Amino acid sequence: MPIFLNLVAGLFFLTLAILGLLSGSFITFLLHIIFGLTGSAILLGLAHTIIGQDWIMSQIYKVEEKGPKEFIPCPQCGKKFESDRKNCPFCAYRP
Repeated sequence: MPIFLNLVAGLFFLTLAILGLLSGSFITFLLHIIFGLTGSAILLGLAHTIIGQDWIMSQIYKVEEKGPKEFIPCPQCGKKFESDRKNCPFCAYRP
């Protein structure tokens, strides 16, 4: 999907640049270039976001594979925290 969006962004910019050249007016050419760059930037940003979401989902699945964490109660405040922590995140008690 991101590769497809990259290709569409490139073709979008190229098409608008050619249309701007064929218009015959310098101002119209500049407007086509500006719109082409803006649209391409949006599509490339979308492709980058999709890649980032795929990476985030892969990290979530890695965490889920490790299984649930064990919680222990704090002797000082009584709130539960993860057993692999060195101190209580609520009251800073060190067991």
